[in-house]
Amino acid sequence: MSESSSSETEHERDLTALLLDVVHERQRNGEVTRLRDLHDLIDAPQPLALRIARNLESEDTLIIAPDLSDAFASQVTLSPNAERRLAAKLRPWNPFAK
Repeated sequence: MSESSSSETEHERDLTALLLDVVHERQRNGEVTRLRDLHDLIDAPQPLALRIARNLESEDTLIIAPDLSDAFASQVTLSPNAERRLAAKLRPWNPFAK
């Protein structure tokens, strides 16, 4: 793999993590996230943001609820599995927890 493709892959991983964090935070705040919002929220080209979302959906990390009248208005949420993983990751460490 060339150095440029390696940095592109790293950049895409960073954007993927950012997208998950943003969707998670918006969900926690009761905000709706739509496909059309993603590229602005992560400051990336729209095709890249949509590809990341599609990949996350295929990994059962995101749920994209289709809007049949406007595909870009489709709502994006974390899957229940992703929510549990993020909640566990963000939970404060408790030395007394079993």
